[in-house]
Formats: sequence, C-alpha cells, structure tokens
Amino acid sequence: MCPLRSGSGTRFKLLEALSCGCPVVSTTIGAEGLGAMDGVNMLLRDTPQRFADGVIHLLKHPELARNMGMAGREWVVAKHSWSMSAQILREAYSAIMNTMI
Repeated sequence: MCPLRSGSGTRFKLLEALSCGCPVVSTTIGAEGLGAMDGVNMLLRDTPQRFADGVIHLLKHPELARNMGMAGREWVVAKHSWSMSAQILREAYSAIMNTMI
C-alpha cells in the first residue's frame, strides 16, 4: 500500500514491493512518474474510500492479487531495473555530448 497524498522523491519502496511480486494499491501521487497502468501492474486509487475498496478487492480475490503481483514484477524488471536505468542515463549522456560537440 502506498497512500501518498502529497510529496516528492523517488518511489523505491513501491518499486521494491512490486519487484517482490507484491500486489500494490497506490494513489496516483504515490506512483507518479513510474508510468504505472491501473488494473494492470497495480491499482491506483485516490480517495480514502476507493483506496480501501481496492485493498479489500485484492484480499477477496487472491488469484487477481497474485496475477497483479506477477505483472507488477515483470513490469519493474522490464522498465525499472538498475540496468535499464543505466541504459537510459547512458543514452541521455550521449545525447548531451553529441549536442555539445
């Protein structure tokens, strides 16, 4: 669960939970900048009632929770691994260097 309603910074705890295959319910602010897809790799719920309903829904539907957890893990490995982050940085640095020359 990631019920953030304000804040900034990196979302390492959220990514760590996803990488472990845990199903996640978050606010859109909690998942900001990650490119998460509601209902695919996590549930995004912005009001306290909808957030609680999302948690209860996953608890009542363990197979859905398992599938969402696996989808979240696959998504993190594909899009947010350290090697992927390094590749994005390399490409950004290359682009900067090419424009400076």
